[in-house]
Amino acid sequence: MITRRRMLRILLTRSLRLRVGRTFIALLALVIAATLLTTMLALYAQLQSRLEHEFRSYGANIVVTSAQRSFLPADATTRTQQLLGDRALVLPSAMLIATSDVGQPVAIVGTDLRSARRVNSWWSVTNWPDAADRGAALVGTRALPLFKDGALTVTYAGRKLTIHPVGTLETGGPEETRIYLPLEQVQQWAATPQQPVTANILEISYTGSEEQVESAVAALNAAFGGAAEVHPVRKIVEAEASVIRKTRRLMFASAALIIITVVLCVLSTLTTSVLERRRDFALMKALGASQRAVNAIFSSEAALLGVLAGAIGFPAGCAVSAAIGRADFHSAFVPSLIMLPVVLLLTAAIALLAAELSLAQLRRLQPASILKGE
Repeated sequence: MITRRRMLRILLTRSLRLRVGRTFIALLALVIAATLLTTMLALYAQLQSRLEHEFRSYGANIVVTSAQRSFLPADATTRTQQLLGDRALVLPSAMLIATSDVGQPVAIVGTDLRSARRVNSWWSVTNWPDAADRGAALVGTRALPLFKDGALTVTYAGRKLTIHPVGTLETGGPEETRIYLPLEQVQQWAATPQQPVTANILEISYTGSEEQVESAVAALNAAFGGAAEVHPVRKIVEAEASVIRKTRRLMFASAALIIITVVLCVLSTLTTSVLERRRDFALMKALGASQRAVNAIFSSEAALLGVLAGAIGFPAGCAVSAAIGRADFHSAFVPSLIMLPVVLLLTAAIALLAAELSLAQLRRLQPASILKGE
């Protein structure tokens, strides 16, 4: 005796086997949907962190300066790094106004050149100085005329230092008027017993959302009290948040548009299938099958196609998201396997939605009229 489950399986396999063309069209449309869903989920899951990482190449998004316009506490860099953890890259700088040998003011910046190279990777630099080479400087293009015969002697607090340019810096901003030296060298040259030289500016490249940046600023303000002024670089923070929001909206709009197109394609295919099989369904109902049983057969076909399409589309979506990641972010976006059941369920839901809309046509058909050929 044939059980109901076995009969359903026979009807499903026979239907898919005898209608290969329409089945393939519906399957292809659902595979496209599954590929898109996998790609969108992978990009959405990793988009914010990757964009935040990319924005860090545009410089610091938090700046700490001395409230007294002098120097920050000696442990300011260490305290900041400990407070913000691995999310932050802290660049300490000590800016001094020295005097050239002809009496011109010269902006000297002592900084950690290695960290400066990471925080300000957007700088156009011809060559980075070696921190061990005393007097080797990175010179802004507008400060370069100060050098005569390849050297410049500057004086600060009565102490002289001879500087020679090793590389030039071009940014289109005030950095071009400055001369950059290793922080340790500036401290050894400019410090006096009465006035030790520490950083008076901390540039912080902090990886996080707009809310996390604001939280970090509040934490730093609380930690330094009135000894420092902490503020986010609004243009960078707001631009970053705006780009992430707009990119997400574009992803949702694109996904919604393609999914609607897929639903319409599957709906058209399944509706045609319903009309072609109306005599079969009418005969089943005339023999005593309920509308619920007919719906179950048709919905099972659609769900089976959806699950199969999800299984095919998931690896395709993984490949597409990885390719997009390598092309745009130089790192592959690899979806987690946790996304696989989500993609299978969503693709099956799309197929079932199209099936339900198609079955609305079937419910309006009268078995007697169909069997009479009307």
